[in-house]
Amino acid sequence: MTDIRAPYAYSILQEKGVSKEKLNELGFKRGYWVSRQLALEAAEELGVDKHDLLINSDVLVNQRFKSKLRGNLTSYLFEYSGAFRYSASINHMRILGVEKVRDIALPTRVMDALLLERTLHQIIARSRYMLTELNSKFAASEQAVVFSDQKAPGLFKPRSPYKQKTNDQ
Repeated sequence: MTDIRAPYAYSILQEKGVSKEKLNELGFKRGYWVSRQLALEAAEELGVDKHDLLINSDVLVNQRFKSKLRGNLTSYLFEYSGAFRYSASINHMRILGVEKVRDIALPTRVMDALLLERTLHQIIARSRYMLTELNSKFAASEQAVVFSDQKAPGLFKPRSPYKQKTNDQ
């Protein structure tokens, strides 16, 4: 079964009269994690539309946060600066919809937080894939020439440092 983070499902079920204890019995874990199947079954029992229960739409995301997400994440991940480092002005942080949490900034809205979480999981998955493929390429280089600066299997020759050409040359 796939676990999903469903804070709106938790709230909707509470509004329908489900107690916190019953939600825990249904399988909700700390941080609103729940089995997707169990959430759908609970919705069906209570007559709640499953689309209302599993809200996770980009339409509901703060559009300024969404449009700046890629650049802000890049600044944070590669340079350890930018909005997620909480290094911009307080007004800029407020407009983006982030607030300081220890030494970083995190979204103030649930949908923005879900978008950030989903994006980070995509980055992690793609990074793992790239690392796996890179590892395979290094392993293959022991038996064959796979790098442009490889002379023979297991033999590498570093290239000379790159020199920028100028108009005078």
